[in-house]
Amino acid sequence: MSGKEDIALLKNLAKKFKAFLFSKDALSFLFFLLLSTAFWLSNVANKIREANITVPIHYEALPPGFAIANRPVQEIRLTVRDEGLNLFSYNKRRLVPLNIDLSEAAATGGLVKLSSEQILSRLSYYLYPTTSVIGFSPDSIVVQCAQLDAVTLPVKPRLNIELARQYIMSDSVWVSPREVTVYGRSEVLAGLQAVETVPVDLLQLRDSVDMQVALQPIDSVDLSVSEVQVRIGVEMFTEKRARVPVTFAHVPPGIAVRSFPAVVNVAYNIGLSHYDTPQDDVTVVLDYDDIRSNKQEKQPLRVVCHSPKIFNVRVQPDEVEFVLEQQN
Repeated sequence: MSGKEDIALLKNLAKKFKAFLFSKDALSFLFFLLLSTAFWLSNVANKIREANITVPIHYEALPPGFAIANRPVQEIRLTVRDEGLNLFSYNKRRLVPLNIDLSEAAATGGLVKLSSEQILSRLSYYLYPTTSVIGFSPDSIVVQCAQLDAVTLPVKPRLNIELARQYIMSDSVWVSPREVTVYGRSEVLAGLQAVETVPVDLLQLRDSVDMQVALQPIDSVDLSVSEVQVRIGVEMFTEKRARVPVTFAHVPPGIAVRSFPAVVNVAYNIGLSHYDTPQDDVTVVLDYDDIRSNKQEKQPLRVVCHSPKIFNVRVQPDEVEFVLEQQN
């Protein structure tokens, strides 16, 4: 048979099928088929049947410092009786987990138990009023909670701070709480020195930052809090100049030291909020021990900063001539 004959045969069959499909006999057949199907579905939906339903279990509100020691059941299997339509809806919708509160574990010695009556009472909220419970398994739930060891550890922020040009941190990083309680087995806790935050990048900072930062989870332990408050003060800095007298250190009794010049120029950088800090936060010192060891006409000056807010200190001149005088 040639290709043209095959195509002609298929077209002829399609024409006959189309003619049958839209004939009165075919339409009558389809009508009664749909009608019988509807009656069958109605009969199935209204007929009382039995079915199995599985309700998941979620354990919540475990007190800090406690862990579940046993392996409690994760689901309850029910055998129920109801109309077919209601049973069908149970299979189609996702049942909300049955929440079991463990907050009283500390007061009950770590033991939380639900009897069959308590379980059945809670399950009634999941079922239609027409649904009857024939049975369920397990018929009781027992949760054994064990108290863990605890240590208090400092919080270590993991911050990558990059300040914009002409900006400094106005103070040290503030963290609250600075310490957290860590619960776990003693052999695990023994290897911990601190609790770190998750890494945070703060780039080109031009303003202060106040934020919540999550703590880095640690395997096999629980933390008393999951996040901490972190505050970073940022401000512009400027240059400050002052005239500071030269002071002397380690001078033995009976000797007086005079420097030339007696007053030097000091310049340093400082944050704007601390610009009015007292000038005596910077001391310029000529050390008698250096004079004895160096034996030079000019001696270098040493700068002592009494404030952490001051940095990049410059002295002009940075060395002075001196005279030692014997006193009676």
